[in-house]
Amino acid sequence: MTPDPPARPSLELDDVLEAMARGDDDAIVEMFRDRKEKERRDVGPELSRLQREYLGYGRRVPHEYGDTACAAVFASCTLTEIKHLNVEHTFGTFCNETTLAVLVDRRPAWVTKWAEWALEREARPSGRADGLWVLVRNLIRAGVCEPLDSDAYILGMIFGIGSPRYHIRSRVHGVHSLGIPRDEEAIEKYRDANRSWSVLGSFLDDPSLLDHEIWRIFEVPGRPSRQLSASSADSRDGWIDAFVTLSAEGRISRQRVLESTLDALARDVTQHQSKWFVALWTALGATRDEGASNQERLLHLLDRSVPAVVQFALRELGQLQKEGRLDAEAFISEIEGPLLTMPVATAKAGLRMLDRVGKAHPELRSDALLATTSALLHDHSKVQDSAIQILAKRRGPIDPDLESAIDANSDALTTQQRSQLIVE
Repeated sequence: MTPDPPARPSLELDDVLEAMARGDDDAIVEMFRDRKEKERRDVGPELSRLQREYLGYGRRVPHEYGDTACAAVFASCTLTEIKHLNVEHTFGTFCNETTLAVLVDRRPAWVTKWAEWALEREARPSGRADGLWVLVRNLIRAGVCEPLDSDAYILGMIFGIGSPRYHIRSRVHGVHSLGIPRDEEAIEKYRDANRSWSVLGSFLDDPSLLDHEIWRIFEVPGRPSRQLSASSADSRDGWIDAFVTLSAEGRISRQRVLESTLDALARDVTQHQSKWFVALWTALGATRDEGASNQERLLHLLDRSVPAVVQFALRELGQLQKEGRLDAEAFISEIEGPLLTMPVATAKAGLRMLDRVGKAHPELRSDALLATTSALLHDHSKVQDSAIQILAKRRGPIDPDLESAIDANSDALTTQQRSQLIVE
């Protein structure tokens, strides 16, 4: 008869504290492995009470071992206790494989609530937990955390996906005065992760992200320091490279990327944010056929308040106009707003294109000139002068509707400018 295995030693607070003090990750994982919740809670409240000595200022253990202390906290404390510890502000010391191991073993019911709360705090400019999204994603993949779809989760993905910081620990560089040796193996692992890191590689390693999460970046408004325009988008390993490659390989729909890019520009993006989406469209090398199929979306962008978005739309629509594929009537109806509100260069570009459209479509010349009169109300005289030159050059026989529009929009003009509009 096989003898029963020896009884497992009880979980003692002193043993946990000693393991924390010497930074022994393996001991913490093993001490809490398969423990019932009651056993964990026998030490949890005291660990929470002592948290300042292990995680705060004047700590009893070196900062380099704070990550081990964090793992013990996640293995034994309640959600309320963890929230009070503010561990997300300890420079990400809890975002590592040891914390993942104790949470996968414990599988607490509050993990999803904690993840949502921590990601929301990390989305603030003061966020410091660089590897948080990687930790949460690993918890989701392990079935411990429910799938998330919050804006904070997507913002965390923008900066955290594949973060090499998840693989580094403060202790690896060593502290001679504290007797902490330098860990060359861990340093090399971090270097390898840093060299091989890429957004593209992260998606290839976790392809389920291509079903939903990747498309959410077009919907979530950025926040200061948490937006695509501030990420590594311009590097060869960044987001733009990932979209170009994934669409070229057929892993995601190229047409959906193009449409989503235009839809993102149609939302309330800032001037700074819009540049990333314009750069993505440009990097994809949208063909004229693709531009034509998205013409309605491009025309809609003329009504946006961000100059960079309107400039982009004018550029793409201008190419269609050169090829005779522009919906001239729709363009004329959409361009009046930009002529009145956009900066000088953008408004003048709109006037030049409107003039070309009117010239190419004689049947719409009257409508084009009526739209041109809206530029007479622009705040800058250079835009007003451009509109006056077009009206003086293109006006034909007396058109009551056009003359009425000119009269109505001439209040802001100088006497000299008005004189240029008099029909003799």
